[in-house]
Amino acid sequence: FRGELARFAGTPVEVVCGEAAWDSREAELGRIHVGEAAASPKASVDAADGEPLLGTAATEAQPTGERVVTLELDRARHRYLDEHMLDGKQVLPAAVALEMMAEAGRMLWPGWQVAEVREHKLMKGVEMESRPRTMRILIQPPPYGSSEGFEVTAQLQSELAPGKMLTHYRAALRLAQALPDAVPA
Repeated sequence: FRGELARFAGTPVEVVCGEAAWDSREAELGRIHVGEAAASPKASVDAADGEPLLGTAATEAQPTGERVVTLELDRARHRYLDEHMLDGKQVLPAAVALEMMAEAGRMLWPGWQVAEVREHKLMKGVEMESRPRTMRILIQPPPYGSSEGFEVTAQLQSELAPGKMLTHYRAALRLAQALPDAVPA
């Protein structure tokens, strides 16, 4: 999936979602070649790579108890930015901002799952310039936790002026020990 997102414009892309042995069926039909790395249906991102969008971003705790994940948006790692334009300007897609905040929650509380994202709000879009852009995700921890789960507030921010942060997106993340059962179809 990461490889498909990283392709350059104009190249064919195919993303298949779902739980099935599709790769063995496609190989059987001669449409794809299944290598050793693709043979396992449960293949995941290498732990050394960190989260898919955040990678191994830097984290720090603030004296106020808030936690900060700092990342750099650049075209080399985030090639999808070349494909998302509004009014002729490159902008960070809202879905990517949401995923980055969810990944920050998983990164800060390993072993917990982001079970829900609510109140995802756009405050001010993130316009990309030609140079890399430093962003931070500010997470306000819950006043109390429970073994059933807890909620945190996440904000995607950039520096507007020295010491002054501009909030671009905000969301509430619900973290749980396990994801809830799916609704029966």
